[in-house]
Amino acid sequence: MTADAYRLALHLTSEARIEEFRDNYEGGADCATWTTDQQTVVIGLRNSSGTKTITHYLGCEGFSRQEDLLQLESALERAMNIGKFTR
Repeated sequence: MTADAYRLALHLTSEARIEEFRDNYEGGADCATWTTDQQTVVIGLRNSSGTKTITHYLGCEGFSRQEDLLQLESALERAMNIGKFTR
């Protein structure tokens, strides 16, 4: 990852208020609907303030700030050029 990509990732997570997301969106009461056989996205951030990890099972839908999390995941994928590793 380049220094510019890292700075952009920090900016994106800050703008999205990453610390306000739950740590897990994997089932239970958080999911209004649940489907099986979906992918899981994990976002991990470590900075001077500490560590934050979000685990998002994409079959979990209907939770608070779902669209915000999906947008953050997409923006980070583009910023860090993750697609070249997952396709």
